[in-house]
Amino acid sequence: MESKKLPQTQQLDTVSPATRLLEKRRLMYENQEKYISKKKDFQQAEIGFRLQEKELREKDQEIQEALINFAAYLDANQKAIKKCEESIDKLDKENREKDDEIRRKRKQLDILR
Repeated sequence: MESKKLPQTQQLDTVSPATRLLEKRRLMYENQEKYISKKKDFQQAEIGFRLQEKELREKDQEIQEALINFAAYLDANQKAIKKCEESIDKLDKENREKDDEIRRKRKQLDILR
């Protein structure tokens, strides 16, 4: 097994320093290209996220406005309901008074007959 290791070290020793430097330079450029490519991908993803965030903010604003309008509608509706209930109570009271008056008038009529 050691005899197999020796030829590899001999082979590495036969490679000139200039060749090793060129190989390292090539690897460095490949890594730089990968880095630039990933950087572009991340920038595009960031642009997409910013657009999505903007859309979500606009949608949130629309929802908040709709909720405010709905709350105002509910408030107005509650006021109308309260006013109607007060009116119903008033009319009930008037009806009871009229019923009492009718009973009194009938008694008077009975007495007069």
